[in-house]
Amino acid sequence: MNDNEKNFIKNVNIDKAKNKSIIAETRSAVMAAQTLIDEKYGKTDVGEGLKETDIDAEDIAELAEVDSNKISNFTLNKEGTKVATLTYTDGKKVCTYNPANKSSNSDGAYDVSKGK
Repeated sequence: MNDNEKNFIKNVNIDKAKNKSIIAETRSAVMAAQTLIDEKYGKTDVGEGLKETDIDAEDIAELAEVDSNKISNFTLNKEGTKVATLTYTDGKKVCTYNPANKSSNSDGAYDVSKGK
């Protein structure tokens, strides 16, 4: 194996590790959001869902222990009971949780792309 091939493999492995890292951070934010949804939903009347405005990005970030400025595009499912989408940006990469697009996402419910 020549040096170019070694460097290519090294870069691919580094990129995969960075993808796993941002997916883990996004997953943490999604789990925090779902926890907040479950807590607030438990206090609503039967059959009544939540709205996105019922869940604050700062609260999600605090529970997930991440920067709230990195969280965007948070939406709920139509019933107002589950996280439908959430985007997490670390400056270099963007990870979007969107389980409805599992078949076309880069990693199951998560899709990682380069930042802007």
